[in-house]
Amino acid sequence: MFRHFLFSLLLLAGSALGANDVEIRDLSVVNESGQPGFATLTFTAHWENSWRIATGPANWDAAWIFAKFRTSPTDGWQHVRLAAATAVPAGSVVEVMDGTGAMIYAAAKFTGDVVYPGITLRWDLRENGLSKLGDVEVRVYAVEMIYVPEGAFYVGSAEGGDEADRFYAGGSRNKNAFRIEHSGPIPIGDQRGKLYYEDVTDRGSVISGPIPAEFPTGFDAFYAMKYELSQQQYVDFFNTLTFQQQLVHDVTDDVGKNTDEDRRRNCISWNERIGGDARTTAPHVPVGYVSTFDMLAYLDWAGLRPMTETEFEKACRGPLDPLAHEYAWGTSEIVKKALAPSNVNRQDEAIPMAELENPLAGNAAYQHSTTHTTSGKGPYRCGIFSAAVLPATITASVNINYGNNGNGNGNGNGYLNSHKNGNGASTTSSILTEAQLYRIASGAGYYGHMELSGNQWEGVISVTHGDGLAFTNTHGDGRLNSEGSADVPTWPTTVAGIGIRGGRTDNTENFLCVAYRSYTTVISATERSRFYWLQFRGVRGL
Repeated sequence: MFRHFLFSLLLLAGSALGANDVEIRDLSVVNESGQPGFATLTFTAHWENSWRIATGPANWDAAWIFAKFRTSPTDGWQHVRLAAATAVPAGSVVEVMDGTGAMIYAAAKFTGDVVYPGITLRWDLRENGLSKLGDVEVRVYAVEMIYVPEGAFYVGSAEGGDEADRFYAGGSRNKNAFRIEHSGPIPIGDQRGKLYYEDVTDRGSVISGPIPAEFPTGFDAFYAMKYELSQQQYVDFFNTLTFQQQLVHDVTDDVGKNTDEDRRRNCISWNERIGGDARTTAPHVPVGYVSTFDMLAYLDWAGLRPMTETEFEKACRGPLDPLAHEYAWGTSEIVKKALAPSNVNRQDEAIPMAELENPLAGNAAYQHSTTHTTSGKGPYRCGIFSAAVLPATITASVNINYGNNGNGNGNGNGYLNSHKNGNGASTTSSILTEAQLYRIASGAGYYGHMELSGNQWEGVISVTHGDGLAFTNTHGDGRLNSEGSADVPTWPTTVAGIGIRGGRTDNTENFLCVAYRSYTTVISATERSRFYWLQFRGVRGL
């Protein structure tokens, strides 16, 4: 008999740029009639403010769906192996990937709330060592993703930028940005036609190459998590591990925050003496006190992979020309005042913003904007600025300078350049749309990803070491080894191939710049070292 279902949602409150409040409901799991060795998972997927657009970024939001099961409370959780989607609601695409999960998104141009009833995924029971359903328990998970289309883009900064260790075109006197125009190998060197970078901060970078064709540079299309990983998402992962695996991924131990109490807004608690489930009182706040070992394990468990540092720059900037000292929202200006959240640790934690001090200054959590909360000083809720309300006084129009390659596409993703001429006036004037103002106010990247600048450092695969250059577009299979480690062959096994980008809550603003790379090799840490500021964003490459 089929005992009962549990479903767990890895979701976050939301954004006018993308999905929020993903809900999986009406879950049913049965043996498939006439198909021995197969069962079906049928459910309804619902979320608000979904989109698919044909112009500008030409992208869409999606939900990555995967499932876990166990045959008894004393047995370990296993990853459900999927064979196909056998029922797809009208207006949707349900794409099963590697048997690990399914990506669900709108089939055509769309903006609004979605309800996709009757999605049916075929479960290959034999791949999980079962002949038919018995007394099983199932958990279904949904992670919000955003699609980044194939295409060329720049890495680095514009002339005049001084971002530390940034990428630039070899042989260029002014260290101009380098354009990645294909998915083939990229030569490294300070000669024309090659990508180059420096290590002026002496953190152990190795300048070598080429970057292999198999390395995911970002030219090829990929999906990336819309938000940084929340504490609830980490707890849901942790609660499916064996006790021995939990011991090595316990962020409350003496290698991590060393307490079950709130520390820097990490509110996860777990009693290692009795085991059982971990909990958090701040489910929508980004997880902290994780290591690269924890990071890779979660991504393997979820059927995702890490983001590379070049993919990070594309997610921020899109295909547009770079700007000196540019942040993820496309301007070189950032909020300068302290922003105190209300409803701390709740799903509706928000920043009351009666007005924007500067319509070109993006909102982000960093040294000058974060304040102590009742739960300490640390990252703000995932996607907190996506709830920004634009004052009526500026939503009609704002005159700004777009630069040489401006493309006001009306989707909040224009090239924004606030430089003035010698007389203090814009050299080229255009109208900044409400959608573009919203991108700045919400601190979103070109495609809609949140908190790429600020909140928590983003763990990325770097090109500064052979361990990083060996990385390929290979995803986790949902299973860890008995020790709780990720076991994807091409992923780094040490910190040598992993860097951090994007800055954190107690950094000054220069660390938040898209092109800033001074921590692409962290030589003072090991793969088990935990940091309150470390974060990660999963990817499904295509």
